[in-house]
Amino acid sequence: MKHFLLSAFLFLYTLNSALSQNNVVPEDSTAFVDFLILQEEVPGLGYRFTVSGNEYPEELNQLGDLGFTLNSEGGYTSKILLNWAQFFDLENQIVQFQVRPKLEFLVFSSPNSITGCRDYLLEIIQTGDYNPIFEKKKTTEDLIALASQEPYTPFQKFRLFFVSDYKLFLVSGIIILFFTVSSGLTLFMLILKIKKGKRDKLIEKYDQDILLPLSSLPFEKEVEEIQAMSIDELHEYFPKDLLEIELYQEVLIDRIISLNKKMKGDFKLKFKTLYLLLGLDKVSIRLLKEKSWDRKTLALVQINEMDLVEALPMIRPLVNHDNFYVRSQAVATLLNISESKDLAFLRDLTYPLSNWQQMNYLRIIKFISSQGVVNIDVLFESKNETVRLFAIKLVRQLGRLDLMDSLSSLTKNATDQEKVELLKTYAAFGAHMELSFIHECLNSFSSEVFQEAISAAAILGDDSTILRLSRILNSRQLSFGQLKLILFAMREIDFESFDQAIQNTDSIDIQNIGKHLKDPLLKNV
Repeated sequence: MKHFLLSAFLFLYTLNSALSQNNVVPEDSTAFVDFLILQEEVPGLGYRFTVSGNEYPEELNQLGDLGFTLNSEGGYTSKILLNWAQFFDLENQIVQFQVRPKLEFLVFSSPNSITGCRDYLLEIIQTGDYNPIFEKKKTTEDLIALASQEPYTPFQKFRLFFVSDYKLFLVSGIIILFFTVSSGLTLFMLILKIKKGKRDKLIEKYDQDILLPLSSLPFEKEVEEIQAMSIDELHEYFPKDLLEIELYQEVLIDRIISLNKKMKGDFKLKFKTLYLLLGLDKVSIRLLKEKSWDRKTLALVQINEMDLVEALPMIRPLVNHDNFYVRSQAVATLLNISESKDLAFLRDLTYPLSNWQQMNYLRIIKFISSQGVVNIDVLFESKNETVRLFAIKLVRQLGRLDLMDSLSSLTKNATDQEKVELLKTYAAFGAHMELSFIHECLNSFSSEVFQEAISAAAILGDDSTILRLSRILNSRQLSFGQLKLILFAMREIDFESFDQAIQNTDSIDIQNIGKHLKDPLLKNV
């Protein structure tokens, strides 16, 4: 019984060992090749590549590691290869020439199938003639000991590690640059603040020094007495050494102009006389020659306030300056201090006039027109549309009925904006002689011109206008607002025609608007 059990145990152990060894070698072809590559070399087991003759490129002859030769079937066969670790590298060398090689397994240099190769490998493993490898070999050598046998040679060309590591060097450079720039900016702001503090203190000191003579001199002396004062007498009030300081000049000019704005009559003349006697007019003219636009604008304000007529030739070119503030102030200054009522310089403006500029110039022209007739008709010749529009507004605002003929000459080539302003002017003046122009504008495709023409027709229209408005009412597609304007105009011209138009229409909108306009409580709403 014991002998039987021992025999059975040995049989099962032998069977289990055989099955275990059989599972060591993969059955799948791809996994089998990978297993052979892991082994690198197996005794008696090799391989070679075969390429058909019609696919064989001449470039393969240059691959000495493979050594292709012509076989008996007309194809080409590489030499026998025993190192499986080079399998993929050798295969890629062939594939790069657009060739798909056939793999042939060899057992002791004889072609065999993949099953035969696997059986051979299992047999030499079972007999103990070959020990398979299941994982990649790890380095067992002592790398430090090996390195100690080699002489030291620096990997970097630079001696300093800080310089050789360019990333560290770049980051350090950026940090140093940041602190340098920030320190420079802080120092600059500190210096600027100190300078501003000193300047503010000087302005306050100069202001106190100037306050007394400016508050006493104009009240103690008449205009003739101030004009007769010598330079030495003036220096008693305004020291010579201070008059040569630019900041003192700025403070003095600012205070004189501020007081000049508040005073009237002889006091204004006294301040202007002082301004000239102290040579501050030369300071203003010098500022006018500077390049910065803010200094030029400041100079123009000073010249305007002090009526420095001698600066007019220098101001005229500035009306077309590229800076808005310079040219705006230049035109205002010319209008204020020029003795001529000719507006030719406005005619030649190249830049468009803004609404703010037009309001400012209108205020000045209204003032100077009270002192004499202003030559407005020259503006109608301007190539600048905004100047022509401004001229039409001037005619309306100043009530210049004598320029109606000039306005009529504009109607032939007028733009839509000019037509709108002309219609407003004709309505304001009650110009019945321009009714034909109003009728012409009723046919305009511009809604703004069309609506302004209806408003003018309500004031200046006649029976022919009623016919035109009725035709428009029945033939054109009109908005609610335009319908209301037309019906309002018809009511103002002829109430019977207005009432008849409402009764003869099927339009609900027209009927509702008619009821609204007939209602005495709602007609002006």
